[in-house]
Amino acid sequence: MRAQRTAVPSAVRAVGPFTEECDYEVAFEIERPEGRTLSGEQWARAMFEDAPLVLRWFLIVGWTAITCQLGPRRSPTGVLGWRLGRASADTAVLAVEAWIGLRSRLVISVDTDTVTVASFVRYTGRAAPLARAVWAATIPLHERILPYLLTSAARREGDIGAQGSAPISTGKAREDSARAQDVGSSPAAYTTGSVGVGAQRVNDHSGLCAGQRQAPTWSATGTKPSRS
Repeated sequence: MRAQRTAVPSAVRAVGPFTEECDYEVAFEIERPEGRTLSGEQWARAMFEDAPLVLRWFLIVGWTAITCQLGPRRSPTGVLGWRLGRASADTAVLAVEAWIGLRSRLVISVDTDTVTVASFVRYTGRAAPLARAVWAATIPLHERILPYLLTSAARREGDIGAQGSAPISTGKAREDSARAQDVGSSPAAYTTGSVGVGAQRVNDHSGLCAGQRQAPTWSATGTKPSRS
């Protein structure tokens, strides 16, 4: 079981205008484990807060390096420093802003068969050119870590569902499970060049993504992609 790149689903598009008003987007999905009926927020916490300790610190250091304004690592109103902007039975929206003029949203969406995580980024203000350059350098790692986190969470939850365990929890036992599941797997296992769906959208100065269309071919250098 491994997360696969996909087009942004219509259910995610409907979450908010930021899914259209963006300069970059990508989405990954995985089959929902049997016996697990987690909410969108629970999936978000499973992905980030239940990840191995070393990976959690790696994420925090990386986000801080690109000037993200993080909150508390564990909070009822946040997930590993990101604001929990919306939470329902099937959707969670995480939000963060960076001082360099970068706004990011993560949407975790749960349906009958799959769990999807979609990432949206917009460059804003006078520092938008700097934000564009910084994010272009971040994209390759971002597009390996995000599916890795989703895959690892699904494997852990699949094991819990098979054992008929209690609802999701956090702590040392979950971290030990994460270490066991992650043996032989790492973010580097995810490559992105062979899949052209849900790729980066780098737009003109208006910074708007145009609705659903065929996925563009893009360049990590920040150049505007051609569209059909």
